Amino acid sequence: MGACEMPAPGANAGPGQYTGVSFLEDGETVGVTGEGCWEKLGSEHKWRVRGINMYANGDVNLSDGTLDLATPTFNGTLAPWT
Repeated sequence: MGACEMPAPGANAGPGQYTGVSFLEDGETVGVTGEGCWEKLGSEHKWRVRGINMYANGDVNLSDGTLDLATPTFNGTLAPWT
């Protein structure tokens, strides 16, 4: 859960930033910030988002997937960067 910062309306791709919280499997939460890029996928409500996410506990993940603003859901992968 968090907030994304994106460019002006009408853009089809560009850089993006994310700040929020991640819910861990053990029920704890951890702050997260991320940076990456996004591109519109035909529909104004679906974007491909790719980025690197840095967590307050020191973990770093790479993300790649589709953000559907209509539902709102993210379907994709989060992979540890080691």
